[in-house]
Amino acid sequence: SWVDREHLTITPDGKRRWLRSNAEILRWPDGTVRGARGSVRDVTAAHEAAAAIADNEARLRTLAAFTGWVWYDLSPDFKLTYISENAEAITGIEPDAFIGRSMWEFIDLPRAETEPGLVAALHGPDGHVEAEAPYRFGPEAPQRWFRVHTRTLRDKDGAVIGYRGCSTDVTALREARLAIEESEGRLRDLAEFSGWVWFELGPDWRYRYVSPNARTVIGVEAEELIGQPAGMLQT
Repeated sequence: SWVDREHLTITPDGKRRWLRSNAEILRWPDGTVRGARGSVRDVTAAHEAAAAIADNEARLRTLAAFTGWVWYDLSPDFKLTYISENAEAITGIEPDAFIGRSMWEFIDLPRAETEPGLVAALHGPDGHVEAEAPYRFGPEAPQRWFRVHTRTLRDKDGAVIGYRGCSTDVTALREARLAIEESEGRLRDLAEFSGWVWFELGPDWRYRYVSPNARTVIGVEAEELIGQPAGMLQT
């Protein structure tokens, strides 16, 4: 029979070392133990590496939980090989259910039209892509927008071995931006139809907003008035 175990030992100089022992029990023909033979090797580096990985994973979980960013790794063909644990809270899908699936299952864009440009950017000089894209996590799930950062991973010879990135849900922010654009459009139309130039002043009595129709009504670009003292609209 064999014995295979790891144990912690303290060296004479006070250092902590992890040792792995392999031993074979030697027996007499009648089965009684007559000794053992085996080997021992130092596995401290492996234990320290495992501890460092565990610490990093804990930090990543904490960072993901506080920031709301989902972290992921992709294979060269865009299949998920890792995704942070907070993915379930954000997408409703368990992390394990993502592994091995193509990222294109969730990106709500035509792959044939989108992938060539994405690959060209990732394989370019910067090796990094930052963009907003629509995602859908199920046939009946609503479309959601995510801001995505992805960079290319290469081996020592420069060959692409995958991609690493993070993403965060910006659906609410995007909807807010669209609502602001719509309201600004209504304000522009109102100003154009009314023939009045609308403005706002800050506490310092300088213009902080001037409606875009200033150019057609008084012949001055609205941008030129921003920051100028009140009275510039007077004639």
